[in-house]
Amino acid sequence: MIWPTHVLASIVLYVLLFKLGLFDSSLFLVVLSFMAAILGSLLPDIDERNSFLGKKSFIVARILGHRQITHSVFILIFLLFSLLFVSGGLRLLLLGFLVGYASHIFLDALTVTGIPFLGTRIHGWIKTSSIGELMIFLVLLVILILLL
Repeated sequence: MIWPTHVLASIVLYVLLFKLGLFDSSLFLVVLSFMAAILGSLLPDIDERNSFLGKKSFIVARILGHRQITHSVFILIFLLFSLLFVSGGLRLLLLGFLVGYASHIFLDALTVTGIPFLGTRIHGWIKTSSIGELMIFLVLLVILILLL
């Protein structure tokens, strides 16, 4: 998936969780956690040289292989576990970041390349930048409009 799809998915998931009361806090913290969700949706692709963040951090992209450690389910488990040890505003920021990161990993698991999992790969049928991804983007856009 490309970055606009990842960002839109994180926004949809964030707005849904906000409407369910998960991000009930001051406006300042809600905005910061929303921005953390967007960052979380982009960060896994820091290992891809041509990605939005990978272009800005080409050294990281050269060191790490694409869709390896940054696309690991274990990072999600670590982030979830970390929620047990933080509270207040930091917890809200971490939760926002987790929302974006999780949506990214889920979407990439739907692609042909997939994501690593316990020595194998979980993958789907959608090709990056294809009509299939465009359809996912449009569905997410409709859901966002309905949520607002």
